[in-house]
Amino acid sequence: MRPWKKILVVSMNEERASVLRFTLDVWGFAVTCAPSAAEAFDLVQAEKFEVLLCELPLVGIERLLELSREFDQGMRSLVLAGTVREFPVGINASAVIHKQDFSAAFLRERVKLLAARKRGPGLGIKPVASVSMPPIEEQISAA
Repeated sequence: MRPWKKILVVSMNEERASVLRFTLDVWGFAVTCAPSAAEAFDLVQAEKFEVLLCELPLVGIERLLELSREFDQGMRSLVLAGTVREFPVGINASAVIHKQDFSAAFLRERVKLLAARKRGPGLGIKPVASVSMPPIEEQISAA
C-alpha cells in the first residue's frame, strides 16, 4: 500500500478547516490542520508535508509561504483566495484558486497534481539503438 500524502490545511475558519479535513481524508490524504500561520510554520518545521493548503489573510499567507519555502524547497502550496484581486500576481504559491469558482472534483485533482512527486529525469526512457539504413538508391530499386 502506498503511503498517504501529507497535507497541511491552514485556516482560521474552523468549519471550513473541518470540511476540508474530512473531504481530504475521504480522498486518502493524511491531513493536519492549523488555525494560524505561526502554528503552521511550527508544524512545517516538525514534519514533512507534500502540500500546504492555505486560507488566510494576504499578510499571513505571504510570510508563511516565504518561511515554508526557505525551510522545505519541495513543498507545494495551494491558496484558496476570497477574491482574485485580493492576491498579487507575484505571490509565491504553486496555485491560487478562487473559493467560489471550484468544485470538490476540481480541488481533488489540483491537490493530487500538487502532491505528485517527480521520480527523476528520464526514468523509464531507454535510448533508441541507431539503425543503419541502406542508401536511398537501394531503397528505390528494391521497391
